Amino acid sequence: MSTPIHVEETEARFQLSDAPDLRIEDGWKALQAKDARVFNGTLLRVLHPVTPDAPAVTVAADIGYREVVGARSYPDFLDWIPATEQFQVLSAIAFVETSDGVFLLRDRSTGDWERSIELAGGFITAKDVPSTVEEYIASRVADDLGKPPETVASVVRIGHIDFKSICESMFVCKVTLTIPFAEIQQHSIQFFPIPDGYTPATHGQFFSLPLHMPSQVVLEQYLTTVLQ
Repeated sequence: MSTPIHVEETEARFQLSDAPDLRIEDGWKALQAKDARVFNGTLLRVLHPVTPDAPAVTVAADIGYREVVGARSYPDFLDWIPATEQFQVLSAIAFVETSDGVFLLRDRSTGDWERSIELAGGFITAKDVPSTVEEYIASRVADDLGKPPETVASVVRIGHIDFKSICESMFVCKVTLTIPFAEIQQHSIQFFPIPDGYTPATHGQFFSLPLHMPSQVVLEQYLTTVLQ
């Protein structure tokens, strides 16, 4: 089952009232000062509640990366952004399995999170809106691996997380590759196998870098199911 992305036209950019927007701007400027690579690309704001088995998702390309990271730079942002102005943007994350049955984690160091270990995935942007969530995650995984699109054999949606605490509406997928782990290892030091006996609670026994918080939530909810 694929998940179509429907983009609705909006008359203007999404706008917060003055007080929360000023705080968000301060958070955004702090991130820019910390990491000069960040830029305010346009993301896809989810317009209607999404359920785990939703047949499609409806979005508007009317909000920026600035709003998302600026808001969540404050742990209590849901307390001071009015309920009528709270927002979530579309994202997807994936359990990636090689052809020889190895599930991948990766080293990441971009955006508003500290350097950490994570699952593959990210925001779906307005620059090139894919027709489906699955199309996005297939392209994202191939790009992250530095491999051609045909490296991805299949993508299956396995769930959804209503991730209000990080301003995301996140689809969870399983991606199967056509190549073994050894081929990835030859060309990249960024990817690691999920070790035998690994759980989010035992992460520190296997890795020196911390576990990316959103990935931790996904792993806690879906790892056992995926590994069965």
